[in-house]
Amino acid sequence: MTHSLYRTGGNAWGDDWVVIARAARGINDKGASVRLRRFLEQAHASGAVNWGHGRGGARLNSDWESVLTMLTDLATVTVVFDKSSLLEVFLDAIHAMKLNLSITVSGDIAQISELCAARGWTAHSVRQAIGIYGGTDKLPSDKVLFITAQCGHGLISTRLVEQMVDRIRTGELDPEEAAIMLGKPCVCGLINPSRTVALLRKIAVLDE
Repeated sequence: MTHSLYRTGGNAWGDDWVVIARAARGINDKGASVRLRRFLEQAHASGAVNWGHGRGGARLNSDWESVLTMLTDLATVTVVFDKSSLLEVFLDAIHAMKLNLSITVSGDIAQISELCAARGWTAHSVRQAIGIYGGTDKLPSDKVLFITAQCGHGLISTRLVEQMVDRIRTGELDPEEAAIMLGKPCVCGLINPSRTVALLRKIAVLDE
């Protein structure tokens, strides 16, 4: 199970890949902060567009040194890529590093399966959300949900998205600035800024 499981909208708004790393408590957690730091540093060097962990914040609401220095052995570290080519380079790199961490990749299952098969990797398990049930009439529009669902902890509110769209329409903010503001509440760094910019531009310009 992962808090990145409920992202919706597929890759229609740009490539969207999340990689999560953590150690298992009592099994391989001793000294894991050093390995998690190497994971983050490699993601940074490989072109990740967001990164972070709940204890130290993320790219859009903290600074790089704080994210690194506040790592603990039991931190859950997340990184986001907006290009599949960069994701592949990153996964090859961390595989070669033999970090002894549990790695979860969230994204298009078919593409992930192809990527693993081409390298002879076998996934430990596969998880897929089966959809949203219940009072779905109370949900925001699909495009707004595509943004808010990027934060698996539910910290990006529908009202904040609507406010950002209003400010884009009045010329107060551009979509890039609005995407950064929307990403600030997401403390673990799961939001994809590139995808969010594309969605904001669509909502603000074409859905008036």
